[in-house]
Amino acid sequence: SLLSFKPSEPHLSHYLRDVKGFTRDAVNNDIYPVYTYTSLVVVSLLAASEVCGVGANRIVNDKVIIVFGCLNRIVTRFLLLFGTSLLDMQLMQVTYSMGIVSEVVFQAYCLKVVSLKETQRLTAVVQASYLVSHTAAGFVGDALLRWTSFGLTGLMWISAVSVFLAAVVAMCLRSVDSDHVSMSNVPDALWRTAKSRRYWLSALWWVPSYAIYQTVYGYESSVYEEYVQGADNNGTIFAVALLMGAVSALSLSWRRLEQCALHAPQLLFVFLGGVLAVVTAIMAAWPSVEWALAGSFIVFFMVWGFGNTFFLAETRRAVQLASLAACPEREALRQHLVSVVFVTVSAMANLVQGLLTAIVFTWEQYDIAEVFRIMAESQGIWMGILLVLVVATRTSVANDAQLSLSDDTVVLTSSQCRNENMLHTSEGERLD
Repeated sequence: SLLSFKPSEPHLSHYLRDVKGFTRDAVNNDIYPVYTYTSLVVVSLLAASEVCGVGANRIVNDKVIIVFGCLNRIVTRFLLLFGTSLLDMQLMQVTYSMGIVSEVVFQAYCLKVVSLKETQRLTAVVQASYLVSHTAAGFVGDALLRWTSFGLTGLMWISAVSVFLAAVVAMCLRSVDSDHVSMSNVPDALWRTAKSRRYWLSALWWVPSYAIYQTVYGYESSVYEEYVQGADNNGTIFAVALLMGAVSALSLSWRRLEQCALHAPQLLFVFLGGVLAVVTAIMAAWPSVEWALAGSFIVFFMVWGFGNTFFLAETRRAVQLASLAACPEREALRQHLVSVVFVTVSAMANLVQGLLTAIVFTWEQYDIAEVFRIMAESQGIWMGILLVLVVATRTSVANDAQLSLSDDTVVLTSSQCRNENMLHTSEGERLD
């Protein structure tokens, strides 16, 4: 929550233009894309380290990576406050992207430490707290700008203090890395996760949707600054959008709603992806109409908050089943595997985002509203393809495993674990 409490965030484009003196084209085409390209490299390296490093073989554990990311975010704030040149701002984007490892690894860390039956509730609470912190920051930022002489630079100082406190808190996290995982079991468990129909279809929704989320989240302030005339209310718009996103994410902690979502998760993802495409198209079509931009941005975050939270829990459920391939050490394997899977999928999402950014910002240098239109059309087409895949693969569901959604006890019929003395629960959910 402290890491996401940055009152300056909705006003970053204004800050770079009005305080630092950069042009709109420099901000959108020379500064912001650096984050995407660097995060692609950083998250890919993180994924490789997760796959290759197990237990005692890991160079650094999750806690060290999270602290490292927080420290990079501190450097980011230092560069924003004291940097003056284009190179300084590009370096700022590099350190900001290196800070993304703390967010990615923290998500995986949360999935490691929680029991299966609490997965959905924890992910909902974590996502909600993240968004509520953003919400509070948005309201605080707008209030300080409107009713005090704090200014944009003052907001940057508040953000810097918050990020520093986040680094202090990160140093207090306990380590959950296990030294009892055999490297030989990881490839098989990864393959079992990847071939799960339910999971790969979910991942095919999340990867492109994450790329659109990052673009909309990162460039909405540029759209607002470029097209909307009058008083700057973007902090409040951000705050309301994130608050509604938090409510949407937290709704999945309600057990009955979770069970309803689990009846047809792939169709739910297709529907959510379609809504993301529609509201992104609205932002592209009427960027100068403040209420249309605000309303569509709010709906966007509500849908993303719900879908992203549900996907994180789906990751945990898929990994729980796959880790049972190595029964004697299934808990240790599960803890490592959930990190590997989530970080790997995050790397794939960053690759997609990097390719899109290279095409629309670096090579073609489209107007930001045109970029939103392209994103909306691409998302709509992809959701159509995903719907076809969902329907076409309905009969390919394997029958070799069942996983309980209400307890950590599992029943398998695979030969590797058939003789294990496992308990059976009454509410089984088929994952493949």
